[in-house]
Amino acid sequence: MNDIIVSVVVITYNSADYVLETLESIKKQTYKNIELIITDDKSKDNTIEICNKWLDENSKEFINSRIIITANNSGIPANCNRGIHAAKGQWIKIIAGDDILLPDAIKNYVQFAEQNKECEIIHAKVVRMVHKGEEIEKISAEKCPKTLHQQMSSKTQFKLLRFSTMVLAPSVFMKKILLENLDYLDESIKLCEDWPFWLKLTLNGKKFYFLNKETVLYRIHEKSVYSGNENKFFINPFYTVQKSIYEKYIRENINFCEKIIFDSHYQLMDYFFKFNEKPSNSSVKIIYNILRMPYRIYSKIIFMTYNKIIC
Repeated sequence: MNDIIVSVVVITYNSADYVLETLESIKKQTYKNIELIITDDKSKDNTIEICNKWLDENSKEFINSRIIITANNSGIPANCNRGIHAAKGQWIKIIAGDDILLPDAIKNYVQFAEQNKECEIIHAKVVRMVHKGEEIEKISAEKCPKTLHQQMSSKTQFKLLRFSTMVLAPSVFMKKILLENLDYLDESIKLCEDWPFWLKLTLNGKKFYFLNKETVLYRIHEKSVYSGNENKFFINPFYTVQKSIYEKYIRENINFCEKIIFDSHYQLMDYFFKFNEKPSNSSVKIIYNILRMPYRIYSKIIFMTYNKIIC
């Protein structure tokens, strides 16, 4: 098992506040055959200086280490791809520059991969670290979650993924050859690296395996890409990205009746988004929720049919 090289790819963008915690968590891994790659997407703060200083002091802890910088901000998938292209390991663990690996994370992933030789992509549980002012609340994962797992076919996993990303990117561990064979992450969708790839891999007959252990502390704070003001609105401003993913990866792979349901769902969001600046308008929200009932009912039917608890 210890012969397997794991490339940990740390993606950073204005990560100065937390990146040292991320790097220290990688250094403290009980599994030691690790290559460390930091790839920065043109940070405006002193992230690069912090990382360079840390590497000068800690590079001997890894079989190889380097930092990659770019002249222009290129988006999350492109930043990930730079790290993936540079990686020499058979397996890749991508982690954001504000998340934390639990000490046995890489060891647990590698052991699971050795026990399930056919798997190419693994996801696991995360502990959410929610910043509330000066306080940090840690929320552990459910003991027996409903999620994608190896007993499902890739077609079933795609059916579930059509409604949301489901799999938390910080928990994913994947073979480099899988990324190569599927032409890496989609750089045309700059604000989302995970959901398009999950859809693409399940459409290509690949499936997720589930490791029922907590492996990552996933930080949620005001600077997170997907945090911001989303809870102030009844339609998440991120919906335009979701719509582009639907049009590129989902629409042509569902039947006629499903297209009617999904198309109307996104058309409703297009129309009602203009009311987002007035979230207190409860009557508008009620009308919106009534009109989107077919989509909600259909999604519940699919999840009740296919998404079973796994322990």
